[in-house]
Amino acid sequence: RETIHTSGGSEGVRFTLYPADSINTTSDAYLTHVPPYPIDVGRGFPGVLHLHFDTFNNAQGSSDSNVAAREPNANHLEVNYNSNASGSGWLTSVTVPFDINDAAWHTIDVSLVPNGQDGLLTVTGASGGTIHTIIDSLDVPEFAFNADYRAALWADYGAAISLHDIDTIL
Repeated sequence: RETIHTSGGSEGVRFTLYPADSINTTSDAYLTHVPPYPIDVGRGFPGVLHLHFDTFNNAQGSSDSNVAAREPNANHLEVNYNSNASGSGWLTSVTVPFDINDAAWHTIDVSLVPNGQDGLLTVTGASGGTIHTIIDSLDVPEFAFNADYRAALWADYGAAISLHDIDTIL
C-alpha cells in the first residue's frame, strides 16, 4: 500500500533480486545509497533483476529520450535486468492499470519461470477485487536461474515522500 505524504508522490517502491556473490558491492549500494547509485542511468548492476513500481514521472521536462521511454507517467512498472552504466538492461516500462498510489492494499504476484536460456516474467496485480495482468510473459534474456539470489524491497529517495506498507511476502 502506498500513500502520498507530500504533493506529487515519490519515486515509489522497488523489488530487486541480486546475486548473493555481489552482496558486498550491489547490496551495499542499494541499502546505503553509496555511489554508484543503482537507480541512475543503468538502473541496476550486472545480474540484478529490478522491478520498480514508480509513482513519479521523471521524464517531465527531460530532453533525454531514454528517460522518456522508461518513465511514461507517474503510475508505471519499470523492469531492468543485467544493467550497466550505459543504461543497457532496460526491458520495459508499462502503465499499471490501477492507481498504485491510492492508499489501498494491492496484491502483486511476480512469476519468473525458465524458458530455454531465458526467463519469462509475468506480473499481476489485484485492485478492488479485480486481477490485472501488468506484464505478460516478458523475456528476461539469459536470466541465471542457477545463481543464488538475495531479495531487497526498498523505497526511493527524493524530495517527495510517500508512505509504504508491506503486509505478507511469500
